[in-house]
Amino acid sequence: MKFICVLKKIDNFLKNLHVILFILAMLIINYCIVRMNLFSFLPDNNGARHIFRSKYNEFLEGVIIAPFFETLIYQKVIISLCCMWDELRKRKYLIVIISSFMFSLNHIYSPRYAVETFFSGGIVFAYSYLAYKDRSKYSFWVVFSIHALWNLFVMIFNS
Repeated sequence: MKFICVLKKIDNFLKNLHVILFILAMLIINYCIVRMNLFSFLPDNNGARHIFRSKYNEFLEGVIIAPFFETLIYQKVIISLCCMWDELRKRKYLIVIISSFMFSLNHIYSPRYAVETFFSGGIVFAYSYLAYKDRSKYSFWVVFSIHALWNLFVMIFNS
């Protein structure tokens, strides 16, 4: 019960942040999830190592195109469909799990990467979408920004 109270306090705190601070907080939370390295026991084949022809192509695909379409499909569409059912609408945590699961299915480069993506991208992005869905008409752009900045961060530090 205490755990749920703590989660609700964190939720209220995050939802009351200015949008820029919210985006920054989500990036920090994402970073912390990845740095915890909880899933190192799972097999990994170096995750999502794409072969790009140039840094320009890597930037275009990883920072612009993928975040746009993934946010559209795995947050906007999936969450909107889930919200059509009363039972799911009342249980937002299930919507986050469904959206995260679908998002991770698009990232099955290795078992480890899929699980990490479920938590570090999927949950953070789905939560962010839901947090801003009722608060602002810009929830898509908030999640797109978090996703694009995260991919840029990864691109820069994995080079």
